[in-house]
Amino acid sequence: MATTELLPKTQDESLTEFLWLDITRKCQLECSHCYNSSGPDGDHGSMSREDWFMLLDQAADTGVSAVQLIGGEVTMHPHGREIAAHALGLGLQTEVYSNLVHITPEWWRLLQHEGASLATRTTPPTLLTTTR
Repeated sequence: MATTELLPKTQDESLTEFLWLDITRKCQLECSHCYNSSGPDGDHGSMSREDWFMLLDQAADTGVSAVQLIGGEVTMHPHGREIAAHALGLGLQTEVYSNLVHITPEWWRLLQHEGASLATRTTPPTLLTTTR
């Protein structure tokens, strides 16, 4: 994992307020339009749960107010809910981008928390191939 030291900004500098965090390349679908080649054979990358927590902590400390968790399919990440819950616990507006193929009851409960939101994209079925 590469790390970057985040320095506090001066009042004259604009703050980064929003981050897209690409937490997985795993997805149930194989969409031809996928910008990062996610699919059933994708992986969750090299960052651990603690790495994601540390990144979110640093982001909140430097003025980030909102994150969008993207992928692949965020709900397939083994620590996706914990990552989202940690972001919400830091007071970050947290949007989860999902294909909505399968959202568990636990995810639905988390998405009802204040500050949580859900984003999706509708795609014509002709562009999708599902795997089972």
